[in-house]
Amino acid sequence: MFIKTKISASIRGSVDQHNNVRELLKAIDDQFVSSDKALASTLIMRFTSQRLTGLNGVREHIMQMRDIAAQLKSLEVDMSESFLVHYILNTLPPQYAPFKISYNTHKDKWSINELMTMCVQEEGRLSMEAGGSVHMATQGKNKDQAKGKGKAKVPPHAEIKKESKCFFCKKKGHIKKDCPKFKIWLEKKGNQLSFVCYESNMVDICHNTWWIDSGSTIHVTNSLQGLENLRKPVESECYIYSGNKMGSRVKAIGTCRLVLNSGFVLVLEKTFYIPNFSRNLISVSRLVPYGYSFKFGDDITLFYNNHIVGNGTLSNGLYHINLQGDALYTLHVSANAGIKRCVMNEDSSILWHRRLGHISIERIKKLVNDGVLTTLDFTDFDTCVDCIKGKQTNVSKKGAKRSSNLLEIIHTDICCPDLDSYGQKYFITFIDDYSRYMCIYFLEHKAESLDAFKVFKAEVEKQCDKRIKIVRSDRGGEYFGRYTEGGQAPGPFAKFLAEQGIVAQYTMPDSLDQNGVAERRNRTLLDMVQSMMACSKLPKFLWIEALKTAVYILNRVPTKAVSKTPFELFKGWKPSLRHVRIWGCPSEVRVYNPQEKKLDPRTISGYFVGYAERSKGYRFYCPSNSTKIVESRNAKFFEDDLISGSDKGLSIRSNLDHSESQPSTSSNGLIVVVHNTPTVQTRVEQPIQTVPQVDDHEPVDPVVPHIPENVEQPVDQQAPPENVDATLRRSTRIKRSAIPSDYMVLSTRV
Repeated sequence: MFIKTKISASIRGSVDQHNNVRELLKAIDDQFVSSDKALASTLIMRFTSQRLTGLNGVREHIMQMRDIAAQLKSLEVDMSESFLVHYILNTLPPQYAPFKISYNTHKDKWSINELMTMCVQEEGRLSMEAGGSVHMATQGKNKDQAKGKGKAKVPPHAEIKKESKCFFCKKKGHIKKDCPKFKIWLEKKGNQLSFVCYESNMVDICHNTWWIDSGSTIHVTNSLQGLENLRKPVESECYIYSGNKMGSRVKAIGTCRLVLNSGFVLVLEKTFYIPNFSRNLISVSRLVPYGYSFKFGDDITLFYNNHIVGNGTLSNGLYHINLQGDALYTLHVSANAGIKRCVMNEDSSILWHRRLGHISIERIKKLVNDGVLTTLDFTDFDTCVDCIKGKQTNVSKKGAKRSSNLLEIIHTDICCPDLDSYGQKYFITFIDDYSRYMCIYFLEHKAESLDAFKVFKAEVEKQCDKRIKIVRSDRGGEYFGRYTEGGQAPGPFAKFLAEQGIVAQYTMPDSLDQNGVAERRNRTLLDMVQSMMACSKLPKFLWIEALKTAVYILNRVPTKAVSKTPFELFKGWKPSLRHVRIWGCPSEVRVYNPQEKKLDPRTISGYFVGYAERSKGYRFYCPSNSTKIVESRNAKFFEDDLISGSDKGLSIRSNLDHSESQPSTSSNGLIVVVHNTPTVQTRVEQPIQTVPQVDDHEPVDPVVPHIPENVEQPVDQQAPPENVDATLRRSTRIKRSAIPSDYMVLSTRV
């Protein structure tokens, strides 16, 4: 073919077998076709690694990310515009932090074009304020001030043309925040530099006022008064850094409660106590994740779950929150005042209840009746919250209502037995509540649980001609998804149930008894597997085979929950157990082998490890065979060997030396037969008996009778006994000619 002569030698070798032009071009195209999956993976990597740097403007940055998102959408990778807006905001540098907070506090959502417009305006504002003060307290001289006597002030445009110099490594060409040595130093210092706050407009202020700060990442107080649950800061929390780059030492960390002028109690968790700070700061970014939002204007309004809970006043360019009198200390002082009143009353029952270690009221009354205590006033004894915190127990489980039909409730659970078999570490069970019939599937990862449920659902609904109504499980991520403050964030499994109209029922945390059917069945399965493997002493990687066998057996034996066997309730007829054998017992297996020769052994030695899933037969583990796990319906089981503790039946067959049973031959190819060799029937046609068809409709015993050991045994050359006389025996019969006398024998060949 002329086309092949024009193809390079490196490609011609792989397509030389094609003589048709169309097939040749298709083969070449298949070798150079690109993979959509690989391209999508590359684009996702580029998308997630995008960051706004000083090389390009924010407009180019957003357009580049939007282009990558468009390419991903063409490859069927879903990416909503709302997600793109939020992700682009996260790629902006720290200078845009107030801009991000402003977006989060607004109810309106932006499109990509609106985001681009707002970011470009913010970029222009930041560039204009880069050389001036932004109301932050700083130390040192202003860059625009004259340095030295007689030196003129440098104009702004001259500062722009001047080459930047790093104040950390003292090299030119970059600034401190982009210095690689400075970044390494930050990594060594750890997370302690991640806490930033800005003290703005440092003037004399009242010590117990609280100020809203959108640039601070933590709550700060300069007084220990009112702080609760105090603790010492860890190493990464010892210092915080303000706008002047000066570090302030943190003395303690606690929780502060503020009573706003509306009566709402604002809880500031993880408040840092720093004595040298002039203001008490409330961090906006700390409150937003808890459902708080702010509306800034001439005054400030504080919202909680879209309800107004407080307000603030603008003062000297900053907002301070309006509190209810000396509300910082109201909760702290009132709690102690109540205890002091109780201590003054020696006849108080609640006082003695606390003195005696929160014992019950009945035991206190018994002490009064016995004269150990004086008469007490039990009218003030109310519910003790501290007793509830220290003595609360789980509520006892009440009797659950059983389902009245098949597939009304399906119990499911995932278990990991800490063993690995060909990559499968987990198994998932689905149990019908009405019949207690169980199906099991094996998984490599928990994320495969949805695929297993789809297979189970399609099979049982088709076989039973009914629909699954309820699925009951625990709150694992593979079933439930994630739990957030807003409620459930459903995962793929929960979404699929909702799409199919199936009600998902979840247990409460640490309440395994609410899904006790699946939990107890998993325990029963593992107990059976451990017992079966301990009896057989087979390798542990066969735990999957043992688990399948345990499920097979439990479906066919009675249970306390139902009157009949699960198999009978689910299938409609009684199961047969006559084909059941001891798991792990030695066996001689007749395996189909089309290349089998007449003198080859008819069976191989193995161990019974289960029942075929979609066929009528058994599964065997054969260590000496190339295929370790084989299926066959013809076998001989040696169950008594496990009961008696002997391996005689297996050792006889495994120790046979078939090479010794081959007859010896002479040099001319004739078989040499020794006279004293006993006569052996070399070919005895034995009737082949096979395992009957195991059918749950017609239960039949599938056991194969014992195969005679002398079937097709070759002639054994046996040595004569030692004491036998070596003299040859002579026949006394009259020798007769083999050729009758009435025939003529010609010695000459024709």
